[in-house]
Amino acid sequence: MSAEQEIRDLGRLQAPYGREVQVRELVYDNGFRMLRLIIREGRRFTTVDLDPVSARAWAALLQRWTEAQPK
Repeated sequence: MSAEQEIRDLGRLQAPYGREVQVRELVYDNGFRMLRLIIREGRRFTTVDLDPVSARAWAALLQRWTEAQPK
């Protein structure tokens, strides 16, 4: 994969237990795009890169779960 050309910050949110979730878009020289999730908890962090197909599937899972929760 080519070097990252552009990183755009799409947003962040505070999650339970002192976690912060950052969402970024990576755009590579060849036009390929990835969604990067960075989950921070104190000094530890986890990075997950998703292609559009995986991001869409993850979004569908999250939406199903939220719709099943009491209002």
